Amino acid sequence: MKAAALLLIAPALVAQAPKLSFSGFQTWMKATTVPGYKLMQCEQDGPDYTAAFMGATPAKVLMVRCGSLKSFDDVKRMPGAIKNLKEATLQGLRTRSYAMAGMAMLQIELKAKGCSLSLAAGEGMAASELDKLATALKVGEKAK
Repeated sequence: MKAAALLLIAPALVAQAPKLSFSGFQTWMKATTVPGYKLMQCEQDGPDYTAAFMGATPAKVLMVRCGSLKSFDDVKRMPGAIKNLKEATLQGLRTRSYAMAGMAMLQIELKAKGCSLSLAAGEGMAASELDKLATALKVGEKAK
């Protein structure tokens, strides 16, 4: 019985797995140059990956989190915490920008890679810092 349940669940788990490996994510982040920032670290937290870029002061931090494609819709489940939600496209990819807890956020859907990127600027930083990061990430090229 357990084997039958695993056979039913396994295809769903495989379908949700990102096509971007952690080593691929690290290579991408190491090749990314954001004016005024330096890549400090990349971490793997279960199925998610995170990269931290540090500016001239400890308060100037840009974060990139790579999660499942389903995480692109997480903002829909937090309507009270999200402010100024805007949907758009960036380099041909669907995006959502918003503010949450004093931080500018940008989500980018990478369907071909089976994942979603969440970009966050440190508390009180302008959304324009995320624009610099998004441009530096060259998501249009990497999304293929």
